[in-house]
Amino acid sequence: MSQAEVNRFAAAVTQIKPLNAQIHQELGAKNVSAAQREALMKQYGAKVQEVLSAHQLTVQEYGALMNKAQTDPAFAQQVEAAIKAHP
Repeated sequence: MSQAEVNRFAAAVTQIKPLNAQIHQELGAKNVSAAQREALMKQYGAKVQEVLSAHQLTVQEYGALMNKAQTDPAFAQQVEAAIKAHP
């Protein structure tokens, strides 16, 4: 995997992480109806798709790279270095 690909993935991770925190907070709020929950998930999905598209990644590629980052320590270190280099 090239450094440019690692950088694209790292940039996507950096932008998706706060979206994950936001959706978990919103879904965890009391009195969220099923309709509101569905609307929030659609908005979240659209935002994530925008981020992935901006970094030329598909959902499948992102998922595979995230799995690799969780199971391959050397790759995880590359991603961490890329995140720190381009905050």
